[in-house]
Amino acid sequence: MPPNPGGPTHVYIFETTADGEAQIKIPIINPENPDWTKRLTFAVTIHIGSAAGIPPAQHASMTPDQANTEPWKNAWTNPLNDVRQTFTPSLPRLTDVEVELVVANPGPSDDEITMNLGNAAGDVLADVSKTVLVADCRHVLFVFPNGGLRVSLGQVYSIRLSGGSVFGWKYVVGGYMSGAASFDGRPLLPDTRSTFLFRTFGAS
Repeated sequence: MPPNPGGPTHVYIFETTADGEAQIKIPIINPENPDWTKRLTFAVTIHIGSAAGIPPAQHASMTPDQANTEPWKNAWTNPLNDVRQTFTPSLPRLTDVEVELVVANPGPSDDEITMNLGNAAGDVLADVSKTVLVADCRHVLFVFPNGGLRVSLGQVYSIRLSGGSVFGWKYVVGGYMSGAASFDGRPLLPDTRSTFLFRTFGAS
């Protein structure tokens, strides 16, 4: 005594992409005393803005690259399944991926969504997780750390989403021409080409 808490030290790094406000919560989880979660959760609200007298600079990693611009017509599928979208980057560094979600089923006010980036061989190159709020799920941005990932021009990569049953990933018939949507390793729609709604950003 006193007991050694042990375990690793976690370092959280957050990158801002625009002026605004972000709230971060880190709960204390103790199944023997659930009340601790309510009483000991760490929460901080961060206000993001330009320094006084300095105009906001354009975010260096927000150069649009690939995008599915087809209008959405209410089709979606759940990320509980193995759902992926392939794409072909035209910039040598991939910095951000944005996906369009919709509230699909009743449930909690938020859910954790993980985005995996894979190559044509099926290797996972990176994964980024974030808590998505039901009230703010239309455009969900995943930012890769350390300025992004080097990618090979002309090669096909895949975006995979995974999460609970609350959200659906929007898709359309046709759409983005340099890739396609898949469901459990097969085309999402058996008789026609379809694509999920997404955007990628990159840098030179």
